[in-house]
Amino acid sequence: MPPDRRYQVWLFTEDGVRESGDSFAPDAWGNAQVLLHAPAPFARCLAAGVSAEPLGNGESPSAPLAIDGWIR
Repeated sequence: MPPDRRYQVWLFTEDGVRESGDSFAPDAWGNAQVLLHAPAPFARCLAAGVSAEPLGNGESPSAPLAIDGWIR
């Protein structure tokens, strides 16, 4: 991944709100761990996704989701 980009975790709530969970960059072997900071009670989050974003992006995904799935 270029140094000016990070993977961004997005959380999608039951009322359609899309919130940034956190961003991360993989290590040299492609591994990463991220601790999510849910902006709303996590029980309201229905799905999550990850996109590759430029540094400083926090409003909404500017790239297609590379990974997505239901939480429940």
